[in-house]
Amino acid sequence: MSFDTSLLREKFLIKEDGVDKEHHRVVSNRLVLKFKDDKDKAHKFIVRAQTMHNCIRLAARIMQAFQRGTIAELTVDKAKWKDIWTNSLSHYDQNFNPNLWALVYHDGENIFSSGAPHAFLDMIERCDASSRDEYDASIKIAERAFAKAGNKIDIAHEGNVGLVINVKDDHGRCGVILRNALQNATFNMTLYSKEGEDGETLSVTPSLCLNTSAAYLEGIQLAFMLGMAKAGKGNLDKKAQDDGLKRLAEVTREIDQFENTYDVKYRPDKPAFPMIISDSETFFESI
Repeated sequence: MSFDTSLLREKFLIKEDGVDKEHHRVVSNRLVLKFKDDKDKAHKFIVRAQTMHNCIRLAARIMQAFQRGTIAELTVDKAKWKDIWTNSLSHYDQNFNPNLWALVYHDGENIFSSGAPHAFLDMIERCDASSRDEYDASIKIAERAFAKAGNKIDIAHEGNVGLVINVKDDHGRCGVILRNALQNATFNMTLYSKEGEDGETLSVTPSLCLNTSAAYLEGIQLAFMLGMAKAGKGNLDKKAQDDGLKRLAEVTREIDQFENTYDVKYRPDKPAFPMIISDSETFFESI
């Protein structure tokens, strides 16, 4: 199948009209999934979450359901979503990230919410559903909705692409865009099917590409935070650092498994987590 998606890192600044002071700052990651099921019914899922890797992993769970032919169950039985979200999270995030949240929309309807996402995001998605896929137009629609309610506001929107994925029948391309205090850079990976020892060839699927990308983004972020902690900065205590190293080892094994199962090409070289820890430590020691 052919599949395309991208992850948008967003920041909304909401101000009262004529007032310089910022009223609200809303940060989110947003990923859109569009596909047709085996009955040729079109679906549009929108996934939002606090972190990039958790947003992508939750999206991967949706695509896994689509690939198994069980996507219709998720649109009807909303009780399943709590387990889907929980099972997509690492123990590390569950133990050390108290601010986790996620939202899922299906064809404009909010079908899952966890944690404490800002209510403004729900309004934006309702506006997007009424703007016929013109996402930029939803900002103006939201401003008009506030004005109608007697609250004249100005919404400033910043969006940066964090991930681009394109999947064809025999390969998938993933472009990961890195933006942090150390660098602004892009690295690309292409996954190809290859024959295993048992003679079976596993397909390159959308969920595979999403999960592989999530592993790298989580590893990069975790390595950056661990380097910051080694420099005596940030808010990771000893327990969080020790468990963070264990989680980084798990992510590394996950990537190794992808590389053993599929033919993976990188351009430029793939990120080295130990080097990111070292570079991050050096950077934060210098400031």
